[in-house]
Amino acid sequence: MESVSPRRRREVIDALRRRTVPANGLDLLAVGLTPFESALGSDLESVAGGAAVFKAVRARTHSRS
Repeated sequence: MESVSPRRRREVIDALRRRTVPANGLDLLAVGLTPFESALGSDLESVAGGAAVFKAVRARTHSRS
């Protein structure tokens, strides 16, 4: 993982403490996406060549009340 500046870390942590979505830095929180990166790249190349692609993504969120 690349180094994250102290300022960027603080912005993300402060937003999470406010229970808001960080304006920047969501990439720091996204995990498990590596298997999808090559598939997405392939789809984007197909679309750039004029093909049509449809993907349905199912996701769960976990929250504490």
